[in-house]
Amino acid sequence: MKMRSILRGTVILGLFGATAIGCSRFQKEQRAEWRSQAEKACIRSGAVKESQFVKIARSLEGPGACGADYPIKVSAFTVDAPQISNQSTGLFGIKMFQGSAPKMQTRLNNEGTLTCPMYAGLTRWIEQVVQPSAMARFGQPVVEIRTMGTYSCRRMNNGSGTARFSEHAFANAVDIGGFKLQDGTVVTVLRGWKGGLEEQNFLREVHAGACRNFATVLGPGADAFHYDHFHFDLAKHGRRGDRSICRPYPQPVAPPNQTVPNDPGRGGMMAFGTPQQPVQQPRTQVAQPLPNFEPSRLPVAPRNPNAELERREAAQPPRPVGDPILLYGRGKGPFTPLPESEIDPEDLDPITGSIGE
Repeated sequence: MKMRSILRGTVILGLFGATAIGCSRFQKEQRAEWRSQAEKACIRSGAVKESQFVKIARSLEGPGACGADYPIKVSAFTVDAPQISNQSTGLFGIKMFQGSAPKMQTRLNNEGTLTCPMYAGLTRWIEQVVQPSAMARFGQPVVEIRTMGTYSCRRMNNGSGTARFSEHAFANAVDIGGFKLQDGTVVTVLRGWKGGLEEQNFLREVHAGACRNFATVLGPGADAFHYDHFHFDLAKHGRRGDRSICRPYPQPVAPPNQTVPNDPGRGGMMAFGTPQQPVQQPRTQVAQPLPNFEPSRLPVAPRNPNAELERREAAQPPRPVGDPILLYGRGKGPFTPLPESEIDPEDLDPITGSIGE
């Protein structure tokens, strides 16, 4: 009887030990300490001012390491409005008022969930880069930014061969697919990157400006995943976490068209809030097809998903030495570009070569 009690006690202790070991194996993965520190410091700084468009929500926890301590729910950003002056007071007549500047809302197409540092970075980028460039290029502001995702508990590139968490899993990233102007025109990354001249230059300017305000900036040509959107995040790069990865490397762009119709006296600049009228292009004569003519049908070649990326890389000029060139805005953020040779291989998706997405 005594032996049976001893055996029963041994079995119970064994089961308890096995359970404890099993629980330790499945213990919740912890987020890096720097993430919590960055959030707390940002909240204390007063960078987030709650309003009907901005709310500090309850903490996000898991599954796994996913989440954020002080997630910000944002549906619109309130920024200083760039004004166009009759007399040139700055670059191409743009004047950024300080202190008592009029305010404007730049809404999101969908409510986003971001950390405080990401919210602060986007606010600064919209105010100092996006709106000045839009006013100079199109004579009107951006009223809506079309996002393609903020917080999402997932792996990089939707788990394509990697176990690394995406920065989206920590509400530390945003994907942007386009910009809606005041007159309803939508400039998308997909079509505008190779679209009209001003669309191309605007998108390249806001991309370059993002490289001053975010740690990771990816766009068309960065890899196979970013042909239709920009990806911004605040991952740690460099020994002190103060360097940025910016792909593709920004190139200089041409100044804006200085002859906007219906407003010749302002050197191409239109008054704030006045939609720019499109230039009427003459219609070209198209030859009529021959009667009963059918072109020969060739077999469809297999699609190379990287063909366009390879073509762009082959045609890209050598990278200039020095920092990216910005024509507009005051986007002098804390980040400086990190040379490609210094990128940590562990930051790269082993399958796609992508970073942080």
